[in-house]
Amino acid sequence: MVRKSFLLIIMFACIMTTFSQNSTDSINKVLLKDGVRYEQAGKLLNSYDFKKIFSTNKTSLKYFRNAQTLGGFANVFGYAGGFCIGYPVGYALAGGQMNWSVFATGCGFILLAIPISVAGNNKLKMAIDTYNGNLKPETGSNQLDVKLGFTQNGIGLTLTL
Repeated sequence: MVRKSFLLIIMFACIMTTFSQNSTDSINKVLLKDGVRYEQAGKLLNSYDFKKIFSTNKTSLKYFRNAQTLGGFANVFGYAGGFCIGYPVGYALAGGQMNWSVFATGCGFILLAIPISVAGNNKLKMAIDTYNGNLKPETGSNQLDVKLGFTQNGIGLTLTL
């Protein structure tokens, strides 16, 4: 009888943790060595996921679309600048004469792409902050925490508020 009760309590605790995940989890920014990644409840988010998440919040969706537009412009200027820098350098390495005007144009494109990219990242941050700020708190003001552990009388469940 004690074993059945113990197994029932363990199964109940497992079911509680399985169904306790909140669908309105906040979006977290994780800094990596080679960049940034955005997660919600441990799941890596891509552009499609952001659109789906932000569809419930019009302000966040507006900021996200602005961030995508700015990111697209930054990529176009960045790629064009990289080509305009790389082509004359490659040509010069192959034995030709360096074309400094194309090189300078490439540097100008890169210098233009940097602030546009920063603005796009700021818009994405604003979209995430707006979304996280508008999340509804979990129902109930008392958060219960059930832990299986050692008590004064042996092994048991500890319930804390």
